Amino acid sequence: MWEFEGAQVPGYRIGYIDHPARQCGSGHVVPLAGRGWLAVQLSPARAHDERGQVTVRRREWAPRMRVLRELKLTCDFEAEVVWTLGVAKPLPRTGANPAGPPGRGASLTSGGRNCAGVPRTAYWS
Repeated sequence: MWEFEGAQVPGYRIGYIDHPARQCGSGHVVPLAGRGWLAVQLSPARAHDERGQVTVRRREWAPRMRVLRELKLTCDFEAEVVWTLGVAKPLPRTGANPAGPPGRGASLTSGGRNCAGVPRTAYWS
């Protein structure tokens, strides 16, 4: 789950990317567990404060769930934040809401399947 400060929730785009995932600034390859790589782009957003200090507790996490294997923060630059998720294998659905979700979160489902090893819908808020 992602939480945002303030009244505005960023827009988002969710989609599979070709391997390998790369850091947005350096272009360095980001190794991720799994056979599918799902990018969650948030904009406008940032994962740091005005002094440049990181505002997220973890920049990477490997829960090793049935589907969600690992996630890493791969971009925090020019009002765009990208989290790349390593999944066991690509699933057929992605989502996008460029204007931002109507509430305080976004969801991604996969035809009723368990997307992240948690409830049927994985929520980002």
